[in-house]
Amino acid sequence: MRQKVFCFLETEHVGRDGTTIPIELSSRIIEYRGKPAVLSIARDIGRRKRTEKSLEEMNKRLADVLDNIGDGFITLDNELVVTCFNGAAERLLGRKAEEVLGGKLFEAFPEARGSIYEEKYTSALKNREAVTFETCFDAQPYKNWYEVRVYPYKDGIAEYFTLIAEREERFRRIMRILPSSIP
Repeated sequence: MRQKVFCFLETEHVGRDGTTIPIELSSRIIEYRGKPAVLSIARDIGRRKRTEKSLEEMNKRLADVLDNIGDGFITLDNELVVTCFNGAAERLLGRKAEEVLGGKLFEAFPEARGSIYEEKYTSALKNREAVTFETCFDAQPYKNWYEVRVYPYKDGIAEYFTLIAEREERFRRIMRILPSSIP
């Protein structure tokens, strides 16, 4: 026998009770008792499909949470390629996620090259330790006072940042709302 054909697919099987079961079907031509035959193996992949769906839903919820927090959130891989850029980062930095995702950080933001950002990101990656700093970034259009937290994780670093002026304004609004009887 010269040719061995292999076939693999995911499909659904309807059981006797009418329930649909997702299956993984693999087939190949084999030789059985000297003659060609088809060997097929069907595997129930229902648990895997449910797990994949749960992970997909969890990722959507996480993306929704990250997009709705008021502070900037960016993730970078170990090569400083932007892998996540939330809605607040878009608003605070004036750049759309589509412009920076998948690109090297210092190509997207050349103003940050050689700055405290490069120093702290490199340190967090190298030492695998969280870094917190405040800085007055002096380059336009990002000129502002920032509080930055950088957290290393297996695939890179996550940066959480806020404008200090916005944080202080929120604090002043809260203080105006509170009754004056609170010491």
